[in-house]
Amino acid sequence: MVGFAKIFWNKFPTEYSHMCQERQQQIMSSDCAMKIPFCTILAVLSVVANVVRADITTNLPASADTSLLESNPDNNLGALSEIPDGSMHSLGPPPRSRALFKFDLTQIPADATISAASLTIQVVKKPTLGVGSSFDLHAVLQDWGEGVGSAVSFSQTGDPANPGEATWNNRLHPSTAWSAPGGAADVDYVGAASATTFMNDVGPYTFGSSAGMISDVQSWVNTPSANFGWMLISQSEGTAYTARRIASREDTINPPFLTITYTAPTQPPPPVPPTLSQIAVAGGRFVFTFNAQSNRTYVVESRPDAASGSWTTVTNIPALTSDSAIAVSDPISGGRNFYRVHTP
Repeated sequence: MVGFAKIFWNKFPTEYSHMCQERQQQIMSSDCAMKIPFCTILAVLSVVANVVRADITTNLPASADTSLLESNPDNNLGALSEIPDGSMHSLGPPPRSRALFKFDLTQIPADATISAASLTIQVVKKPTLGVGSSFDLHAVLQDWGEGVGSAVSFSQTGDPANPGEATWNNRLHPSTAWSAPGGAADVDYVGAASATTFMNDVGPYTFGSSAGMISDVQSWVNTPSANFGWMLISQSEGTAYTARRIASREDTINPPFLTITYTAPTQPPPPVPPTLSQIAVAGGRFVFTFNAQSNRTYVVESRPDAASGSWTTVTNIPALTSDSAIAVSDPISGGRNFYRVHTP
């Protein structure tokens, strides 16, 4: 943004009248010019606004969720309103299940700094012989497909997977397998847990904000293409009846939701074009005043030709704490100069 004075000088002091025949100075605007019979006029104004940061907290529902079911390794459960996680019955090695959750973070500004992140889920069912266990959240390293399993049959074990849907065997059925059935640590998901919580009875559970959770969300905000969400794994998968049914995003009353607190730069209001005033010649100097907004810096520039050439910085005005009138003074020397006041 550039500010100019829309003022014309028609009379000059007697002692400078001879200079009018030799040179002029001009301050140009888009539709007018100010002509001064002196060699140099000060100043261009350049505004740089201070950055303001705001703390924001938002709740995001899951954008995709499903479960991987070892007992039905080629089924998809993406459309169930409740998805299993943990181990099932005790007839032989208990079959396992692992839930997947992903959240759309595109509404978070790309330059945001995450300060807190927590995940809340709702356990809606537990086995009669249910055993409580600690459950870990692991950041997923590979893409997977939510799918629509059980949207028609309503089977609690899902439906045979369609192409591109996640199953125990495949992250994208039928041809893109997990590195190991159900996912492999440090290949398909990060081996270290981002957060842990103990779950037993029916009710809500929150994976509280942790360094791991914050790091995961920050990395996904920074690199959206790497956002594959979390896998939920019981620490006691070898123990029967640790499985719990968890409300999915299809449950409109108790969907999983991610609570994020972040700070992000907010843009200041547009700068007001500076207006030059109180223009005068005094003591061999060209002087004028302009209006400066608070929290902005200004720079004055000049060059000898209006149409071409590099602008030269004449002076810089630092940011002030309040709106102010700034007086500028520049010695008169050389030939004609053009001046501008701009804001970046």
